[in-house]
Amino acid sequence: MDFLKTTDQDFAAKFSALVNNRRESRVDVSVAVQEIIANVKVSGDEAIREYTSCFDNHSPTSFGLSQKAITYYAQQCSADITTALEFAAERITAFHQKQVPQNFVYTDSVGVNLSLNWVPLSTVG
Repeated sequence: MDFLKTTDQDFAAKFSALVNNRRESRVDVSVAVQEIIANVKVSGDEAIREYTSCFDNHSPTSFGLSQKAITYYAQQCSADITTALEFAAERITAFHQKQVPQNFVYTDSVGVNLSLNWVPLSTVG
């Protein structure tokens, strides 16, 4: 970690180097991310397994839990933990439901019918 002080004589040079280094690495990261996304689109779960092994040093055999495993682990939780998780899930759900845009139809003061209809996009980018 570098610490920069505006009062240092070489602050401008160090700051410029820091900013320029960050820009360079963003380009490299962007290219790498594009390659990863392309590979995942083509190879699906197999690519995810490879990247998980490479970056996380973990080799998953699956990406989910069976209902049997979920039931087993849920039974291992204390009542306090289960209650807290259910409470958190309710709050999170309620918050995100309020984020959903609402359609509306109304008639303005001169009698014109106006409306707004939100339609989800199938893809973006």
